[in-house]
Amino acid sequence: MERFELLHPYVQQVGEMAVLTFHFAAYGGHGEAYRWNCTEVYRRDAGRGASPTPIGPGPVAARLDGERLP
Repeated sequence: MERFELLHPYVQQVGEMAVLTFHFAAYGGHGEAYRWNCTEVYRRDAGRGASPTPIGPGPVAARLDGERLP
């Protein structure tokens, strides 16, 4: 991967939780681009102050053609 972009980030906050959605584009050395839709969920942890704590194993990503990634 030569470079990547996080495009159109959008945060929705509900109470102590927030959902971040964005488009992720990765570019290889030959000009090809791989694009995904991503979602991450965070919660505020009272013991850790204001820094958000991710929930779950990591971002959920699906290719733009609809195929879900592992």
